[in-house]
Amino acid sequence: MRKQPALLLACALLARAQGGPTPTPETFYYNVEWRLITAGKAKVQVQPERAGQQVNLHLESVGLVSKFFKVDDDYSANLGAGWCAETAQLRTQEGNRERETKITFDGAARKATYLERDRVKNTVLLAKETEIPGCVHDVVGGLFYFRTLALDPGQSATVPVSDGKKSVM
Repeated sequence: MRKQPALLLACALLARAQGGPTPTPETFYYNVEWRLITAGKAKVQVQPERAGQQVNLHLESVGLVSKFFKVDDDYSANLGAGWCAETAQLRTQEGNRERETKITFDGAARKATYLERDRVKNTVLLAKETEIPGCVHDVVGGLFYFRTLALDPGQSATVPVSDGKKSVM
């Protein structure tokens, strides 16, 4: 499992959750399977904060897959009003690779600052700044935001999403 596919898989599973706005804390648990083998577990939490929400995602490999390739990833994001991303942090341990990524979203300046570090070598792997819309969603927060929309079957919605390196609709 690599960082992005594992994270995207967990987020895709989260999109199945039903409901509206999140006035109380919620926790979702998922098994991650690969070709009928349980490869890992995912835990997604959302907690209301004074000015928004905090979303946490924990991914870990289990069983036989963990013996071949250990995954232990933690993702957290602080979201403001309207589920707009403010900060995100990703700490990954995947095989021998250990990374830490910090993203700061500045809606007023319309900029996201991305910093990825190798925790083993204590080096900066990527530092960049990118343009974003005034309100952009991180991937996990964007899925929770979709739950708040009152969409009828057949309707669609477009929202801005950013991982700190690029921004898409």
